[in-house]
Amino acid sequence: MSKCRIMYSIPVSPGEQPKQHSLYKLIAKAVGTVILSAIFLVYMWALFWVACALDDVCYAANMGGL
Repeated sequence: MSKCRIMYSIPVSPGEQPKQHSLYKLIAKAVGTVILSAIFLVYMWALFWVACALDDVCYAANMGGL
């Protein structure tokens, strides 16, 4: 007859449990950060482009005097 071992785990309150980071969550956070950074850079480029287009001196200097 084989012996049966019963393993008991002591319950731990949620405040004392170590944080477990999911690999999927970390990858999603990194991809989201890259996408938001790219969107921000495009937004800033468009903002400066519009600001230059509204300024006659900047527009003439960058468009070759058209």
